[in-house]
Amino acid sequence: MILGAGIYSVIGAATAKSQGAVWISFLIAAFIALLTGLSYAELATKMPEAGAEYSYLRKAFPKRRYLGFVVGIVVCVLGAATAATVSLAFANYLQGFIKLPLAPVALAVMGVAALINIIGLKASSKLNILFTLIEVSGLAIVTVLGLQSERFANDITFELNPGVLPAAALLFFSYLGFESIVALSEESKNPSKHIPIAIIGSILITTFVYLMVALATIALVNPDQLVNDEAPLQKIVGAGAPGLVPTIQAIALFATSNTALIAILSASRVAFAMARKKDLPEAITGLASKNGSPWIATLLIFGIGALMIPFGKVEVVAEITSFLSLAVFAAVHISLIVLRFIPSADHLNFTVPLKIGLLPILPCVALISIAFMMSQFNVTVYSVGAGVIGGALLLYWLLHRFTNLADNYT
Repeated sequence: MILGAGIYSVIGAATAKSQGAVWISFLIAAFIALLTGLSYAELATKMPEAGAEYSYLRKAFPKRRYLGFVVGIVVCVLGAATAATVSLAFANYLQGFIKLPLAPVALAVMGVAALINIIGLKASSKLNILFTLIEVSGLAIVTVLGLQSERFANDITFELNPGVLPAAALLFFSYLGFESIVALSEESKNPSKHIPIAIIGSILITTFVYLMVALATIALVNPDQLVNDEAPLQKIVGAGAPGLVPTIQAIALFATSNTALIAILSASRVAFAMARKKDLPEAITGLASKNGSPWIATLLIFGIGALMIPFGKVEVVAEITSFLSLAVFAAVHISLIVLRFIPSADHLNFTVPLKIGLLPILPCVALISIAFMMSQFNVTVYSVGAGVIGGALLLYWLLHRFTNLADNYT
């Protein structure tokens, strides 16, 4: 489920940017997420593999092995960055109960999430269900308080302002999670049936909930009050029911820790798949003896996430995460377009609708939308994004220049 920590982390910064048009920003982000979800649904039906995006690029560009490698590394960094973002948000919400340094707390949250993943997927899944229910209850509190306000729906605007698109780019972070469903498709009993329903359903449900929270937010507080607020829901709830602030703070702790758990889970599966396909050292395929979880891959993602903590601000790390996500999703759409032109005997239970000949229309629309959204970030985000991609290319060259990975390629 993608409901939760994303909106707990960035609703304040996004509302401050787009003001009463924040609901438009949510719809723009939802539109791109839905188009991307459709492409993921078709590809997951065709290739229910743990590597997801990495596997799609390998299949679409078999002679350009470095493309799949780079996307796989970016996905791993993306999962680690997501875990770092929500762990920082956890640390900020914890300040309402006890004042502790942000960085050590965020690092501890990621460490616990990694440990739970090492214990096994079954334990992770049970915690995910419980935590998701708790997260939704927090969003329900915000919505009910907003509905009770006389200002509900009065302060919204239908006019685009300069902050709408930057806010949408930031809010895209709150939709991340549907791609994690695909990363687990290999472990699903019937991926051709369940994965498309799970992806599309989660995006539609999440959009409705987020729109209600957006309307409640601008009914309860002035958007300017949320500038630089790293724990926004406590201020939003405090404006409507001060007595519920400790409750929303506690719920936020569950929401953020849950997302850290899922992010590390999905990213570790990609690292494991890359090692299994001989694109990363075989040692990363190491499994825990009792439950078969990829413990070395999990520790690798934890280590990458730890490097993100020094950025310090939730908004900055969230923007980096959104940018990397958009880059990966563009690669997914390109993979789908290319694979439509490659003859295949695979039976598809789901295909993206609308096409001209073999050319799918919606992935092309998504690529244009993603390109536009990627223009909304700042120099820091572009620098980090370029560094991640450049670093992935360098790692590919080093591994295949000085190891025998290329000889073992499968």
